[in-house]
Amino acid sequence: MKKGMTMFCMLAAAAGILVFTATQAKADKKQTRMGSLPLSLDGFQANGTAPLNVLADGLVGGATWSHVYGPVGGSSLGTVLPNNQAPQAVGFSGAGCQLEYSQDQFSANGGRDTFNADVYSTTCQPFSQPGAAMKNGTFSIVSGTGLFQNLVGGGGTIQISARADGSVIMHLAGNLIAGGDSYRQF
Repeated sequence: MKKGMTMFCMLAAAAGILVFTATQAKADKKQTRMGSLPLSLDGFQANGTAPLNVLADGLVGGATWSHVYGPVGGSSLGTVLPNNQAPQAVGFSGAGCQLEYSQDQFSANGGRDTFNADVYSTTCQPFSQPGAAMKNGTFSIVSGTGLFQNLVGGGGTIQISARADGSVIMHLAGNLIAGGDSYRQF
């Protein structure tokens, strides 16, 4: 009887280890079903009526960046004072800065693959160059379609330089985070 009880305890302990191990393996598998991919976009817009064309590694087809909503101006951050204090200093006439929000869309492959991002930024407009602006901000992914349909997050930084003639240069850097089966693509 003692030998049988010892054998039962050993089998029960082994079964407990197997159940724990299988449960832990399932949890680990679910946790690893998430992937991250670095993202870097560079864009150029020739004038105020042209699209903001974007180059992105690994994406085929004309890609663009555009506003879905906004930009909406927020509160003014104030004025950057002019720099005319020393003869060797580069002349700067000052700038006015304010907070902004927009929801923007990256679109590739004829609109099949898109993601939308909330963009929060500070925009400064130099007084000596009406129509020009420098925008520095952050973006946060909110949704996607096609290749980007399983995005669950991501974000990074965005810089935009707009000139008075309507031309724009953009740089965006960050990451995309996908869940579900799409984690394999990352």
